[in-house]
Amino acid sequence: MTQRILVLGMNSFDSGKTILSKMLAETFVERGRSVEYLKPISGHNYWYRNEHTQQCIADSILASWDANLVRSVLHSKLPIELANPIHSLFVPAILDQPGESLSSTLALGGWDSVLALQRYSRPTEDGTKSITLMAKKLIDSKKIMLTKEEAEMLSRDTEVIPFDSTDTIEKYATDHLEETLNATIDEFEKQSEILIIEGFNDSAWPWKGLECVDHVIVTGPGHVYSYDSERFRKAAFLVKYGSQPIREVPFSRVSDMIKPTGGVHLRPQSVLTNSQIEQLGLNEKE
Repeated sequence: MTQRILVLGMNSFDSGKTILSKMLAETFVERGRSVEYLKPISGHNYWYRNEHTQQCIADSILASWDANLVRSVLHSKLPIELANPIHSLFVPAILDQPGESLSSTLALGGWDSVLALQRYSRPTEDGTKSITLMAKKLIDSKKIMLTKEEAEMLSRDTEVIPFDSTDTIEKYATDHLEETLNATIDEFEKQSEILIIEGFNDSAWPWKGLECVDHVIVTGPGHVYSYDSERFRKAAFLVKYGSQPIREVPFSRVSDMIKPTGGVHLRPQSVLTNSQIEQLGLNEKE
């Protein structure tokens, strides 16, 4: 059976989830274990990560910088779009003057973070099927920085579905997010002894269909804590409001309900020692 390690963040940004995931991947690869990495949901900004954006355009694959970094230490046979099945691109609007607002619900993070593209990928019997949700009107009208040519490169070999409001995005997620992620994790478990699953921002649980994991590891700058996985999952679902998706429950709402089972401190540029791996309870199934 594949051992699942869920890596979550204390903070909305810059918790160090990806760096820790890479450390864990390197540790287990060095021990001769077959390891895969899954970043279920992610996104990046066209401007703030432009070097990565340009690489995505050159490769004609909209994917996560995080996934590329962690997979650099693995020998995965699975395509990057499956390691990162749902990825969004946020793009600055083009303003006539400072302070101008964009009259669109797609400006989720303000004028400099307009949702332009969102890719969904899942395994099929013939390989991988990808669709790209595209803010086609905004792109064609040149109201955002992403050009039509760049959008076409990033959506090449995918089915394109236009959208002009968050309603379409939310409906597509309601209809397809769970099945996409459930199918993807099944495919990854055929290929690995250890599967590292990295959460999104400070989400306490990445998706409803992830019914169990072997380890929950929560990280913030310089700190890593382990939790009883089943108690943590139950706490996350307990604090969920009504029809709110579980992925929108932040770690802060769970942290007061459950105590860590272990923890270690990390210095910048350090590596995980055998003693720290043991303190986090990650040797249990070896």
